[in-house]
Amino acid sequence: MNTNSISKPRATYTIVCSILVIGSLFFSARGMSGAMIPVTAGPSRGVDDWNISSLNPSTVIPVSTIPGAQCPWINTVLDAFDLAHPGWTYQWATKSQMATVEEGITILDYYAYVVTQPDVTAGDGNVYESQKPGISDLGGAVFNIKYTPVADAPTFADLHWVQAYDQTTKGISSTALDNNGADTPFYDDLGTAGELAGGGGWFLDTPFDVEKEYELNPVSSVQFQVVLADYSQANKEITLYGGEWWGYTYAATEVPEPSSLAICCIAGLMMLGVRKLLKKECPR
Repeated sequence: MNTNSISKPRATYTIVCSILVIGSLFFSARGMSGAMIPVTAGPSRGVDDWNISSLNPSTVIPVSTIPGAQCPWINTVLDAFDLAHPGWTYQWATKSQMATVEEGITILDYYAYVVTQPDVTAGDGNVYESQKPGISDLGGAVFNIKYTPVADAPTFADLHWVQAYDQTTKGISSTALDNNGADTPFYDDLGTAGELAGGGGWFLDTPFDVEKEYELNPVSSVQFQVVLADYSQANKEITLYGGEWWGYTYAATEVPEPSSLAICCIAGLMMLGVRKLLKKECPR
């Protein structure tokens, strides 16, 4: 770890050791029981840190329930996109239309993960393999949804997905359009999302942040707003419909150095020895 980090009192290390061991055993038991949708993942040890990731919000928030029935971050990033790309425009569907679209959204996966990014089977039936299959100091979340039109749902002529995110990572805050560098504002043009037969669609995102010796917490807090969009190519007009608000917060706790762990063990043995000695000398 960072050699410039401040050393901590032995008592603090003893408490930290106990908490981390107990926490590790608890979450290992959860993993063995087959729990697949943890709101909080960890603490789990990566390279040299204990990693924790928690869903934020813990349950998704339908966009139609946001005051004004619009995503403020999407408005911000699309305003900027339209300024940089003359001719593009966007509008929001009515609240009732958005709510009807949201009725057709099925959440396949929404869970936190740490240390190793998981493989995920998306709504199109394909398995998308981990970009970080090894052990790392990282944390993130899986968000995997499928859209199937319900009765009276609007018909999409050209279905797309628009996602914006608001993040504070390692002390730096920003709001951005999540289009993976495409020439359009659509996530699916270069990301893992798209259309399905019968007017449906699928969307998958498995973001994460890496600790990289950043000793302050949270390491990262990221929230996303994603909506379905209909696109009129003739006039470059986007109509935004229902969607979800989701995200995660990732934190990392430094693992005590080996010498500190040794101190914890020695101190514990000494305390046990003193206790036995007192029992012998001071019988009840």
